[in-house]
Amino acid sequence: MNNRKKPTSEVETQVLIKSRRRCCLCWALEGNQNERLGQIAHVDRNPSNSDFENLAYLCLEHHARYDSRASQSKGFTETEVKTYRDELYRLIAQKYDSRPFYSLDGWCRSGTRTVTFTVAFPATPHVLVSPISKKPCTYALSEISTTGFTVNFRTEQHEEVAFNWLAFLDG
Repeated sequence: MNNRKKPTSEVETQVLIKSRRRCCLCWALEGNQNERLGQIAHVDRNPSNSDFENLAYLCLEHHARYDSRASQSKGFTETEVKTYRDELYRLIAQKYDSRPFYSLDGWCRSGTRTVTFTVAFPATPHVLVSPISKKPCTYALSEISTTGFTVNFRTEQHEEVAFNWLAFLDG
């Protein structure tokens, strides 16, 4: 019986954004800060616990090693992975949080809606969309440029979803 619980798309996106697809074990053990092909690992090794705090982005090699149970060598511990993950998150936040940014809030009500934000950016921004409420919804960004960006939303009937948009520039 498989009790694996896939993280919601919002939680998965949070992990990918906070880690910037950097493996915390590559960073802590090898000093490698490059983007890596990887997967989202369940830190407590319980695949039914897909809470944000229980997830970490690991490269394919480290994820395989983390999930295996070697009898002849000491494997990675849960505390070790959490510590390295949190340190990596702090490092990434320090590096990127100092960049100029713009924050906007908005709503999507019942069904499909396209919202275009017209803002004069000095350069093409990176845009993050984060649902504030826990209601089911999907969204996609398009037409990101120095003059703004467009977000396409889809919610269930009679649902209202709050969003926050964060647009930031390379510093």
